[in-house]
Amino acid sequence: MKPIYYLYTKALSDFSSRMQFIGLTSALLMSTYPELYMMLFFLGRQIGGMMSSYLAGIVADRFSKRLTMIISEIASGIAVLSLIFIEHPLFIVIVAFLLGITYTFFDVSFRASIPTIFGEERLTEINSLLVRLGATMSIVGFPAGGLISTFFSYKYLLVFDGLMYIGSAIVLLNIHWSEPTKSLQPVEQKQTLRNVLQSGMYMFLLTVGFVYPFAASAYQYALPLIASIEEYGDLYNGMMWSTVAVGSFLCSLIIKKQDVNERRYIVSLLLFGTFVSLTFIYDLTLATFLVLFLVGAAEALVQVCHYTLLQRSDEHVRGRLFGLNTLATRCGFLAGFGAIPLLEKMTSLSHGIWLMQSMLVICCLVHMWRKYHSTPKSETF
Repeated sequence: MKPIYYLYTKALSDFSSRMQFIGLTSALLMSTYPELYMMLFFLGRQIGGMMSSYLAGIVADRFSKRLTMIISEIASGIAVLSLIFIEHPLFIVIVAFLLGITYTFFDVSFRASIPTIFGEERLTEINSLLVRLGATMSIVGFPAGGLISTFFSYKYLLVFDGLMYIGSAIVLLNIHWSEPTKSLQPVEQKQTLRNVLQSGMYMFLLTVGFVYPFAASAYQYALPLIASIEEYGDLYNGMMWSTVAVGSFLCSLIIKKQDVNERRYIVSLLLFGTFVSLTFIYDLTLATFLVLFLVGAAEALVQVCHYTLLQRSDEHVRGRLFGLNTLATRCGFLAGFGAIPLLEKMTSLSHGIWLMQSMLVICCLVHMWRKYHSTPKSETF
């Protein structure tokens, strides 16, 4: 079986996970203490991923990435299917914590394996395809999950999601690729990672791994709020998220054959911060949807550039770089979702969003300034 087929299997698994997310949150909202359990649910997912991120990177560098992916998918499937038999909201929180761990192990090994599976010359093409598939699954998955959960039962979503995890593991069992031998000793690997992190580019990537989700969390928090003041708030909320996904989808079609470099990456980050800031200048209008379309396009460009640049790192440390990136990303979202409500109370929602986008812009400007002053003028950014 060709490895490219697995990307579509993974997309179906992502589709089922989006529906499962809607189902579980709906079940928690019907519990005795919905606010408490919802908070624990989101914290459980994030903390599970944060605790396991760097360990997942070490495992990816020292052991078989393919085997790690298979075990993670099977464990995720078992965890989801167990919710069919135990319905207590606290158990849902525990499973969310476990899924945060298993997903992190899978994602770190999967992202670190892409250069080996498909070749470094196809990184932009494959990462663009992943963004495109992810956008498609978001457009369809969330509404489908809501419909099934509303008119049937969220347990149907759990069965489908659990079977998709196990099906994904079965497909992986039938796909083989040549993994490099783990020739470096742990001490040598630590030294190699230290040398890699001394590169300004990789430190910048990991810094953005925190600052970008910190900035992105602001508008993710704000979109439901600005939609809620309208007469058909739920409809507007869904339309706004679909608009972002459509922007990501179309942009991924354009950039799949483009060259990825540091300059394009920085431009995409600056565009993202600019478009998000423009979204909240005025009240909800038709122009808001146009800007959100551009936000989605910028998000796609950021993701493709970010993952492609990380995947060009040395094979022996790639897993730990992705582990550190996952840790930075989860910390960024956690800090962002904690900061934006406080900033909203201290100033306003719009000002809070602009302040958080300015952090991303400052991060890019500082990197450009340091690069300009640390290289000969003929080689300057």
